[in-house]
This record gives sequence, C-alpha cells and structure tokens, in this order.
Amino acid sequence: MDKRALRILNSAYWGPTGWLKPTADRPPPEDRAYAEQAGYMFPPLAIGHDELIALVRDAADQTTLRAASDAFVASLSTRSLRHRPVLSSFLVARSMPDHTYLHSDYGCQVCGAWPDREVDRSIFNFERHKWGGTRFLEPAFVWFALDRFAHEDQPEPTAEDQRIRRQILSDLADLPPKATATNGERALRAMRSNQDERLGVMEILAIADILQDPAHPGFLNGFVPFAEREDVTARHMDLGYPAGWWRRSHGINATAVDAVFPQP
Repeated sequence: MDKRALRILNSAYWGPTGWLKPTADRPPPEDRAYAEQAGYMFPPLAIGHDELIALVRDAADQTTLRAASDAFVASLSTRSLRHRPVLSSFLVARSMPDHTYLHSDYGCQVCGAWPDREVDRSIFNFERHKWGGTRFLEPAFVWFALDRFAHEDQPEPTAEDQRIRRQILSDLADLPPKATATNGERALRAMRSNQDERLGVMEILAIADILQDPAHPGFLNGFVPFAEREDVTARHMDLGYPAGWWRRSHGINATAVDAVFPQP
C-alpha cells in the first residue's frame, strides 16, 4: 500500500464535506504524476462497447471463483476494501455473454454500457479503496476491478476471516422477516466497518445470489440482462439491483453459500 499515492487519489475526489467537484489542478500535476506512476490514478481511457466487453470476458478468464471468494473473505478482518468487489465483478464477468451493442435509451440492452465512452479509472479506484466499490454492475468497473486484482496481491483468508464470514451469515439469517438489505446491514457488525461499507457487502452478497429474491436473481448461475433488471422501489434506491429487492423472508441461499464459500 502506497500511502502517499492513496492520499493523492483521495484528495482528488473527497474532502471534509464529501465529494469534491473535479478541477484541472487537483491534484497538482506533480502529485498526479506520482499517483499514476504508483498505479493509483490513471489517464482517461476512451473505449468502445465491443472492446470493453472483450476486456471484461478476458478478465474473467484471468482468475477463478475461489480466488475471488478468498479475496472477499480476506477483506473481512483486514478491512482491505479494494478486495471486496473482486467477487461480484468475477461473477458478472464470468456470466456475461459475448455480444455487440444493442441500443436502448439507457445503454446496451444486454449490459448497460454505452457504445463509446471515456472511462475514469481513477474514480473507480477511489471508490474501490474508500467503500469497496459502488458501481458493481457497470461493465467498465467490473473490468477495472478484475484487472487491478490481476496486478495486485491476492490474499488468502485466515481462520478469523472465516469466523467473521460465518458470523455475518448467521446474523443475517436471524434478522426479522421484514428486514431489507438496507436496514439489514446492521447485522454485519461482526466486521469492523461503517454503514457504507456494510451496504456494499450486502450488494455483493446479493449479486452472488446469497441474498436472493427468487424473482430478482443475481449472477451466480447466469447473466441478468440490463433490460431485465427491474428497478428497485424509490424507498430502496440507495441499493441497486438485485440487493434492493431482498427481504429476510426470502432467506439465505444455502446452495449459493456452498458454491461461493466452499470453506467450512
């Protein structure tokens, strides 16, 4: 971890009152150059839809479900947030079909990406380090998270990580039947975290089909096209698909738990 580069990255987007408006001189050029050299900030990347999908699918081939699962679990005691979205990104990338751009007013009907765009990889990295990611289903972020994982350390979970993982799932199972993913995040306090980080974990567990509303599946067993992802109600707009649909009454998907977390 390069603490100076991480401070520079954070200073580009976040201040004492929250998000900062982008400016050409923040961070200063010499600081940006240092952060880019260290692999924490990146120049803008222009990329087309079809090229992006090829990168996503190739990135999925560079890792395994076990490695992605281990990265997620290993983050639970260390609070290494950048490792968490590897799991959701792998599941989305692995299940994503090869396709060309299929137009809609909201991006590709299959994946949601636009035909051409400029990708800000630096903001993806900021969100990855600060919260464990936020744009879990966005193809550009899916690719970025997996690409960085291929260039960074690949941790192995400890016995303490596995204990926290089991405790989290047990506490989620004990929630009241009407609990949602939004208010159920409090069950994740077995790990050192804040609310935003816990909500991110809830989103990842839903993408992995562990928190599954059968009518709104995740991505463990197949890809859910962008056009078929039903919007969550306004009351739960702080969580995306499919986490916003989950209720404790839907239960914890034991089959998905065994598939994603094979360790006892």
